[in-house]
Amino acid sequence: MGFQKHGFATLQADKVVFYKLLGEEYTIVTAATDNFMIIGDSVQSTSLVKKQLVDHFEIVDLGPINWLLGVSLTCNHDANTIALSQQAYIEQIITHFSLEDSRLAATPMEPGIDLTPGSNAVSPNLLTPSGKTKYSEMIGCLMYASMMT
Repeated sequence: MGFQKHGFATLQADKVVFYKLLGEEYTIVTAATDNFMIIGDSVQSTSLVKKQLVDHFEIVDLGPINWLLGVSLTCNHDANTIALSQQAYIEQIITHFSLEDSRLAATPMEPGIDLTPGSNAVSPNLLTPSGKTKYSEMIGCLMYASMMT
């Protein structure tokens, strides 16, 4: 589309994020493959970008965003807030790793626990190669969840 032609600058940290600032007004457009997300300070600013996109692409307007990359978004325009939730993603992790019957705890382990080899808190059993792979996959899933919200 040539976002620069329409007054947008490219974010230095991410070349698929475009922004336009006009005084107190702003518009941000992100592109991911064939998906665009338009964020603006007003309906007029986002509508203008949509009209510009229609000139270059066949688009389907899915309305206000409520789901992005496994994160549920809830906007409260009256309170000027956005709430993010990964409940569905976390429930999916629990099901995938068959952890539905795991015991609940306020913290994953006691503060100050001794995790040096040979301590009572460390299992003497070594993980199998498949156990190591599963453990790495679990940690990766949890890291994704912690980085997203």
